Order: sequence, then C-alpha cells, then structure tokens
Amino acid sequence: MKFFLQQPLDRLPRLLGYLSSKQKGYIHALPQRRHSSIIRQSSMNHEFIDVSDEVRCALLEKKPIVTLESAIITHGMPHPTNVETAFQVQNIVRQNGATPATIAIVKGRIKVGIDDETLLHLGEVKENTYKTSYRDLPFVLSQKMNGGTTVSTTLAVSNSIGVPVMVTGGIGGVHRGGETTMDVSADLIELGCTPVGVVCSGAKSILDIERTLEYLETQGVLVATFGSNKDFPAFYSRKSGFSSPYNVKTTEEAAKLLDIMRHSELRSGIVIAVPVPESNSIPSDEMEDIIKNAVQEANQKGIKGKDITPYILSHVAKSTEGRSLSTNVALIQNNAAVGAKIAVDLSELCLTRSTHNTMPRGNGPTEKKPNVVVIGGAVVDHITKLSEPYKADGRSHLAHIVQSGGGVGRNMADALGRLGAWPLLVSAVGDDLAGLYIRRDTLAHLDTSGVRVVPGGRTAVYTLLLTSEGDCHTGAGDMEILGNISTDMVQCHKTTLASSALVVLDGNVPVETINYVLQQCHASQVPVWFEPTDIHKAAKPLQTDSWMTIDFVSPNFNELSIMCKALSSDKCHFFDYLDLSDEDVVKEAQYLASLLGEHVRTVIATLGHRGIVICRREDADEPFFLISSDGHAKRLPHQSSRSLQARFYPAPVCQPVSVSGAGDCWNAGFISAALQGKTEISCVKAGFSAALCSLAATSAVPLNLEITQKQR
Repeated sequence: MKFFLQQPLDRLPRLLGYLSSKQKGYIHALPQRRHSSIIRQSSMNHEFIDVSDEVRCALLEKKPIVTLESAIITHGMPHPTNVETAFQVQNIVRQNGATPATIAIVKGRIKVGIDDETLLHLGEVKENTYKTSYRDLPFVLSQKMNGGTTVSTTLAVSNSIGVPVMVTGGIGGVHRGGETTMDVSADLIELGCTPVGVVCSGAKSILDIERTLEYLETQGVLVATFGSNKDFPAFYSRKSGFSSPYNVKTTEEAAKLLDIMRHSELRSGIVIAVPVPESNSIPSDEMEDIIKNAVQEANQKGIKGKDITPYILSHVAKSTEGRSLSTNVALIQNNAAVGAKIAVDLSELCLTRSTHNTMPRGNGPTEKKPNVVVIGGAVVDHITKLSEPYKADGRSHLAHIVQSGGGVGRNMADALGRLGAWPLLVSAVGDDLAGLYIRRDTLAHLDTSGVRVVPGGRTAVYTLLLTSEGDCHTGAGDMEILGNISTDMVQCHKTTLASSALVVLDGNVPVETINYVLQQCHASQVPVWFEPTDIHKAAKPLQTDSWMTIDFVSPNFNELSIMCKALSSDKCHFFDYLDLSDEDVVKEAQYLASLLGEHVRTVIATLGHRGIVICRREDADEPFFLISSDGHAKRLPHQSSRSLQARFYPAPVCQPVSVSGAGDCWNAGFISAALQGKTEISCVKAGFSAALCSLAATSAVPLNLEITQKQR
C-alpha cells in the first residue's frame, strides 16, 4: 500500500471543506410534440391521463407503440367475443414488435394501457359505461364514468402522448342520408386536425362511403389503400366500388408517409385502408342488400343518431348468421398485425433520422443518446445565509434567502449538462409548484424524460442555514418522495443504462433499486459511480448482493468511515473528524480508502478544506476511461495485479459565497474530464475548477459553470 502527497494543483483555493454539503432530492414521461400555428389540433392535458408502466417504458425508450380504441370492447362486439378479441389483438401487436396501448376511460380517468382485470371488467359491465366520442369526454370524465373510446377520442389521446399509429376495425363516416341529416362522424373531424395514422379496413359498409371519401378529402386527410391497387375497402368487403387517391404496397411505404406527416408538422391525419383478408371477406353485393334493408327498417322505426349504428350492425349480424362478427374479428386482427409492422418501420425511420440530426435539448427525450445516466434526488433548495452572527436566543435574524435547484442527482445531472455531457436524469417530483419549478426552471437544458411526477406527492425540499461566514450551521429536508425511485421506474430506461458510458447513483435511491441498477450495469459492463449523499445512506450499497461491482465511490470522511465500519469494523479506527489535525485526517482517509479500495476500483474521499484522497491501482498519469475510435468512452481494464495507491491532492484557500453543490460540481467536473480519457491529475484539476465556480455562486450549480482552460 503506497501513500502519496501530491503537490498543490496551481495553488487552487481551499474549497473541499465544502464538498460534504450534498443535498438529497411522477410526469408520465411523455414526449412533447411541437405544434405549428394552426386553427385546431386535438391534444389533451396530461393531468387527465394515466399511462401504464408498459406504455410509459415504451415511450421513454422510443419503442414502437400502437394505440387501440376500446369502444369495440364496450359496444362493438358481444361478450365474450369482445374480450377475447381485445386480448388477441394486444398479443398480435406484441408479436409483431410493438407495444399495445389500449385507451379507455375508467372512473373518469383516461387510461393509456389497461391491465387484464380492467379489460375484463369493461367487456362485461355495461352499466355506467359510455361510448365516448370526443364531444362526450367532459361529461364522462366529470361524472367519473367508464367509457369505451371511439376513433375520435383515441386519436386525440394518441396525439397527446406522441403516438402516431392507431389501429381500429373501421372509421366512422358520413351516414347514409347525411347530406340532409348532417350526420357525420366525429372521427372524420378529428382526422382532419390530428396528425396520427389510422390503420383500418376503411369505413363501415353501413355508411355512405363515397361521401365519406369526399369529406376526408375536404378535411385534408390522406387516404391510401394498403395493397397493390387503390380499391377502397368497405369493412366487411374488400371492395367498396370506390377508389382511394393512393395506395402503399408495403408497411415501409406506409411508415414513410407517417414519418413525413410527423416531421413536416402537418395538422391532419392519414388513413391506411387495409382490405379484410380474402378468406373472411363478404361479397359487397350481398352486404349492400342487407344494409339497405337494415337502413329501411331503422327509418321506419324512427331510429336515429348514435342508436342507428348498433341497430344496423345487429341486423347485419342476424342476416349473415354470424359471419359479419367473424369477419370483424379477422379484419381487426389483420389490421393489428399491419399496424404494428408500420409502427416498427416508423420507429426505425426515426432512429435513422436521429443519427443524422441533433435535436435541441429540452424537457422531453433528446434525439442524442445520453452518455451518462444519473439516478437520484431532485430537490428544491432554500439557502438561507445569515447577514449577522447567529444568536440562539429566539430572535429573528437578518438573512439573504435564495431558492434554487438542488439534490445530489439533480445537481450532478445539471452540472454534467452544462459541462457538455448528455445526461439523463431519473428522479421523482410531486405534482406541485416545487416540482414544476424543478422541471421547468432548473432543467430546461436536460433530457428529463426520466423525471416522474407523482400525483399528490410533495416534491423534495431541503432548507440549509449558513452562518454569516458561509459555513453550514444546520439543514432540514423532506425527502419522502424519493422513495418513488423504484426498480419499475428505472426498468423503463434499461436500454439507455446498457448503452451509457457511466451510471451515477446517489444515496437517496432505495436499496432495491440500487441492487437492480448494479446488476443491470454489471451485465452490460457499464461502470457505476456511487455518491453516498450523507452518513445515514452511505452504507446502502453494502446491503445489496452486487456492491462490489461499483467502480467509483465518492464519500466524504464521515461517509467513508461509516462504509468501512459496515464493511470491516475490526480494522477501522474511529475519531471525531473535527478533533483531528489536518495531517491525521489525511492519513486516516488514506487508510480507510485503502480498506474500501480492496473492493471498489476507485475511491475518491473528500476531506473538506484539506483536499481529496484518490485510491486506486493505477498511476496518477493514467486515465479512468479509454476513448475508442468512434469516440465512445470505455472503462480502463482492471489492473488487479497492481498494488493500491492512495494519493492526496491538497486544495488551497478560497472565500465561498455558498458551499451548497460544490461537491456535486466537483464530481461533474471530474466525470466530464474522465469521459474524455483525461489522466487522473487532469480529472482532479477539472473537478476543482468546476467546484470553484459553484463556491463563487449562490446556486448549487451556477448557470456559467465551466472548467477553465487553466485547470484542464
């Protein structure tokens, strides 16, 4: 074991005494679509939408998704065929590489992705279940009813969550006699103002198909038949006697249409009309005779409005002796397969596009893949610096109070982003003003698709009281919400974890989640950095089965002592940190770091104003990462045969404005340099430089955070 005393780095100010100040810190991570200045474009407030874990994960990972309407479950088919078909359709979507997102209304909440129990309930219970078109939403939601969504409602929700592919049996249209009754389905209106592609078997045969096509043209909706010709299908029949303006022969061609629709920001949708399979088709002449008789009967009985479609469909089912139902099942299954393949092809097109274009940063998922994933606390810091000496006599003190973004995870992600990295922050905030402040005002430059907003939750808040000299007097925090950083939440980012250069965990993360992340990263050979956050959380990784896979750990002296005590209490010496001389603190830190360094590849111990100790087996002029020819950073191979070396880097004097966040900025500076393949000495210099910026500002991570050329 070798101990080293490094020379001062360009006589930097004393600052690492302030690195022990580390604060702790569900929006359904939905992609934000940009909207042009248009008259109307259907979209909905996410406040009323609940997205299932499966769908949310697919959204975050940018996987192909297909939305499915639920009126076919609640009103379109008899039980149990409705439920059986719904399950079959979802499975077909999955088998073809996409994620199904059945949209329904349950007790006044719009659900995107429903579980099996809910699907069964919607299919069985008709009482208090409403066939919900776009116009019906306010009533159904306000009355907390259940609802089966029609094409129009499903379109609006699909657009709101950023899913461009929807599958249904057939769209609504202009009813027969609609030229006098003005009975036109809201589906056509929504298609005219919602940029989503609908995969269907045309319009239902009971409608006036010619006028439906004319209306779609007027609304600016592109209609294309899927196949070798332009014959527009009539739901039960492959041919309606009318033609689509266009046809697409493959799912790739259809995907290109949707890709152009999305990226040119057109306001209208696209209809991909898929003919029913030949073996299940009912001759159009036969269907026309049946429908005419049904319409005539309905007129004689005075059946109108929304009651006419169920009546005619019932008449058709009886007249075809059930063939119409089997045809309905077959066509929706076929549409699901085609729609899923289109979604997969569209996803690949978008991925190809993202390799040629770098999108601006923002609060939604960025096109550039993150190279660092930071999992940890996002907190609102209230920093109170006294303007006069503290007196414990009950008086009110004059002070300067500043609100800023805090939390170790948030701080490190914020700092990494300002230093040129592409971090993804995974955290949890409440649906309150504090949560809005964190997302909108402190993280506008980051990919925050991993920040989940917990309904009814309180965003973490930390209050720090500084003396008039800038030293920490006391602090208090409400961190309960950070328990929501669960394994399920992190699972949504499994692909991103596996492809990143480094994953950072802070001590706010629950033990179960830490264990999951360590296992996933070990399997993918991705290094993990653990920042203990405080003494009560420092030993969390040691409660897992995978803690020895950690590559970096950055405790302060007290946190290092706690970790070593948990690891090997018989080898630890315990002193009051404040009672030790500077020389003794350094020696003890080197000893403790060497104990932990037997199991963790790199130990970075912060020692307050004294400096830092780095313990590893490599020399000071060696890097932590190797940079490949394509620019990717890979962890340096482990030098297990070498002896451990513990080097001390002293930090000269500075006058801090605020100590909050300095340690997190130091870590970010160090990481940003390490990921560029810099040597240990260069990484330490970069860390000091970033920390100096933080110490000179009131906020934990200053807007002008940088690593000066002198310190590189």
